[in-house]
Amino acid sequence: MTFRSFLGLAIVFFLLFHPLLVTAESLATTVRRGDRGPEVIRIQEWLGLLGYFTQEPTGYFGEVTHDAVSRFQQDNGLLTDGIVGSATYQVLYRRVGTALNRSHKVSYGESIQSIAARYNVNPTMLREYNRLKPEATITPGQILRIPPATIASRGRSSVKPVPWEEVHRLFKVGSLAKVIDVETGLSFFIYRRGGHKHADCEPYAREDTAIMLEIYNGKWSWERRAVVVEFGSHRIAASMNGMPHGNCDIKDNNFDGHFCLHFLGSRTHKSDRVDRDHQSKLMRAAGMFRSN
Repeated sequence: MTFRSFLGLAIVFFLLFHPLLVTAESLATTVRRGDRGPEVIRIQEWLGLLGYFTQEPTGYFGEVTHDAVSRFQQDNGLLTDGIVGSATYQVLYRRVGTALNRSHKVSYGESIQSIAARYNVNPTMLREYNRLKPEATITPGQILRIPPATIASRGRSSVKPVPWEEVHRLFKVGSLAKVIDVETGLSFFIYRRGGHKHADCEPYAREDTAIMLEIYNGKWSWERRAVVVEFGSHRIAASMNGMPHGNCDIKDNNFDGHFCLHFLGSRTHKSDRVDRDHQSKLMRAAGMFRSN
């Protein structure tokens, strides 16, 4: 292979797989005060995850969002103009990724309490996030995942963000659950058909498909939505999309395929990456954002 051919392949690989470049291009224009739409919601939820935006995401870029963006820019050495352009968006994307993928290597003398205090998180949530039993001890060299502060700083609530590994064990393939859409309050029943990085699910009956379609305003889409999943005594924060795709087990439910249901730390099947939008939505479902 010639150097020119190798260079060409390297450029193609970079363009296809470099996550920051792909994500930055999803912001077609700058977003500023007065704008409305799903991109504003995304920015508000990401700022909320990082502790800069404490209200319910509205999709309107008003004074509160402008101030949150300005504070984020100031803290990160960016031009403080309150406008989300490419540079601000990229730094915001990286900070969210860091918040969702923090880890800590245990040193001699450290405890769950001391590590939790260091990262300003709740010790109980730190244990749950790492699937540690209350009586379990940690050892030097052990790697602990650190939950985002906006999750872990809160105590227990009726709806909890539960790590995917635990959900995968509890919400078994072939079982049923109830899904409640946070925004509309509508609910429907689902069947879990599979999935090992997140849950692949189907509406259980035609009536459930009709309700799910109503939630999506009569048109299937990949839009992420904050939901609560109920089964047994569990009420777990999650995020779903609304696009039928792939294979299905149920043939008479008017849903040709399955949809994806994401939980805390779950990943997409193809990219094997945590989807930040899904994580933001499930945090909203868990009540992490305060409304006025």
